Amino acid sequence: MVNWSSTMKIRNAVVVLMLLGTAVALFPNGASADYDFSVRKNHVDVYIERSGTIGIYYELTFFCSPSGKAIDIVDIGVPNKHYILSSAAADLDGVKLKKIRRSEYVHPGIEIHLGGKKITPGTSGTLHFYVECKRVLYQDTEDKTYTSFRFSPTWFSPKFARGKTDLQVSFHFPAGVTPDETKWHQKEFDAHSLDDEKRIVFTWINASASPSKQYTYGISFPKKYVEPGAIVTKKAVRRRSVFKTIENIFPLLFGFFMVFFVAMIGVVASLTQKRRLMKYMPPSLAIEGVGIKRGLTAVEAAILLEKPLDRVCTMILFGLLKKDALRVVKAKPLRLEVLEKNKEKLREYESLFLVAVDKKGRVPETKLRKVITSLIKGTNEKMKGFSRRDTREYYRSIVNKAWEQVASSETEEVASEVLDREMEWLIADERYEQRMKEALGDRVVIVPVWYPGYRTGAAAGAPGPGISVPSLPGSEFANSVVRSVEGFAHGLVSKVESFTGGITKVTNPPPAKSGSSWSSGGSGCACACACAGCACACAGGGR
Repeated sequence: MVNWSSTMKIRNAVVVLMLLGTAVALFPNGASADYDFSVRKNHVDVYIERSGTIGIYYELTFFCSPSGKAIDIVDIGVPNKHYILSSAAADLDGVKLKKIRRSEYVHPGIEIHLGGKKITPGTSGTLHFYVECKRVLYQDTEDKTYTSFRFSPTWFSPKFARGKTDLQVSFHFPAGVTPDETKWHQKEFDAHSLDDEKRIVFTWINASASPSKQYTYGISFPKKYVEPGAIVTKKAVRRRSVFKTIENIFPLLFGFFMVFFVAMIGVVASLTQKRRLMKYMPPSLAIEGVGIKRGLTAVEAAILLEKPLDRVCTMILFGLLKKDALRVVKAKPLRLEVLEKNKEKLREYESLFLVAVDKKGRVPETKLRKVITSLIKGTNEKMKGFSRRDTREYYRSIVNKAWEQVASSETEEVASEVLDREMEWLIADERYEQRMKEALGDRVVIVPVWYPGYRTGAAAGAPGPGISVPSLPGSEFANSVVRSVEGFAHGLVSKVESFTGGITKVTNPPPAKSGSSWSSGGSGCACACACAGCACACAGGGR
């Protein structure tokens, strides 16, 4: 094996590992291609140092098809021309490889000659490669205090590569970065850990990746963790010659196309951003646990399921009404009264909600955001060590069982008892309006004593000042619940998107965007990365 300890030392004795994009070289004499191989393993580690330099370590296992040509040279694409060739080191199955030079066929890139260790037909071999590269960190355009980095591991031509690849990409943040300062781009990481240097590591895992497909991953972190001057700030935008040609020949057509294209991008980006803002639950900062987290309240389960936050606020309100800790004084505009005598045995988020109610009975959204932010963080803390996926399925089943209990109740007393007990779980369902009507049908419902009642003789469902009637037809009660939930939700949160967006920025900051640029690696290598901080590994051209 290569002695990596002497080769991979960077500033502060931090080992930087990982291999950038590998492309198997073709015939050295330019003959027609006859390589045929599979890539069984593609594991990549990128170490980001305070100097702004990255160390790239690649562990790549090839299997040469029995009918294929022996693999004798491997070309490795690097992010840019600022790689340090003298830092490059490689071995194949533990045997050091000495002939490493600038690639003649991948620009920028490095070629590794396997010599007597070439991978012959019907055999496999594992290549380890390391190289350092500079000028890959860029200014985060959403936050001036952050820097951005993106990377694509190697992919190969579908003419030569077969089967599936065990792809694993790990980013090691600079020393000192804390979990709450990290950001991921586009795709959330699959695992989080600490390396031997106690540095945060984000890992993306794809056990059945295509060896011929480009996968891009990105992160952002405060630029205070890298040295001044380490971040590339000048935008280098280069258009492809084909676009320039079209622009010169068909200026009007090109202009129309660009306007339409930009408009469509804007629409898609707007929709994507809207969906992103609604993802307020922070990602797991630990390897996914096992088992189901039981004992969550309906409100906490709604947070885990990322239900709309105006609905969550209404669920808290209903819970406080049931506990007789709060009273609805007026429905429109919503005015509440805190009942001091029943403030014991409340959950933390319920107590915070009561504190948020001002002297005029209003709940300012600025205070309500703090309540929900605390609730989200508390729920996320409770989920540590448990499987989110299994837990979500568990609580979805609880909601469904609650509906089944209502629908299967043989008497109106039992149905009313279930409604009284399970109301918060029922309104956590996005289809509560339809399911409420289906479950109740024409049966008579005894109105819960805590429910913000009805004025005698008023239209069904119109919230009153706390006056309730003994019973109502199921359809009327269903309409009442729907109107009450919608009315209270709007009374608490006027604009759901802006309210949720303000919380998401705290609990799950959106991925940093780093502008837009095109970079070309030459020799058939074109990395199209929509970010200024783009470090792409490229599949090599033919020989």
